[in-house]
Amino acid sequence: MKNHEWDCPESVELSRWAELLGREGNLEREGKGKPLKELLHSIAAIRHTAVHRLRTNSTGLERFLADAEDLAGVLGDNIYTKAISKLRADARSTIEELTRNKQFIQLQLEKAQEDIAKQRAELDQKEQENLRHMEQEDEKYRALAGERLGRALDLMGDLKVASKSEDTVPNRMDGDEAVPVSDADSDLDHGDQFEDCSEA
Repeated sequence: MKNHEWDCPESVELSRWAELLGREGNLEREGKGKPLKELLHSIAAIRHTAVHRLRTNSTGLERFLADAEDLAGVLGDNIYTKAISKLRADARSTIEELTRNKQFIQLQLEKAQEDIAKQRAELDQKEQENLRHMEQEDEKYRALAGERLGRALDLMGDLKVASKSEDTVPNRMDGDEAVPVSDADSDLDHGDQFEDCSEA
């Protein structure tokens, strides 16, 4: 830090620390674990994800916390190792709870979709039944209307026949044809009467 004129560790970006620690080779790991170069690269990725607010899933978050805990142990910082370990346990518990809730919600959604599909099938069946009923009723009313129209036409035909029959009946008196008397015939009759009176 003195060589670079840094006042405190916080004045250096995390990715810069990962680069320096990896290049200088001052870190030593006790026991088995992820290679230091890979571990430091993951630490730099944590900084990049946080600064740029990149989305990460539960698996990525678990990996970041595990690597942070591992790095704190490599650095010999027991306080931060315990703190990160607790944070990791809390995060794991929260993730497991979220997973259970997600599974429960998924089951509820699937059940709701099944119920909706069942109701949709029942509604479709009811719709088809209503359509068939409407068609049957329509056919029945059309047949009834046809019968009524037929009866009306028959009645009109009967009235027409009756009217023609009345027009063709002859004007008779006691079975004999009535002979109309013209004015000329009437004058002749009166003349004959006068002549008979003069001769008498």
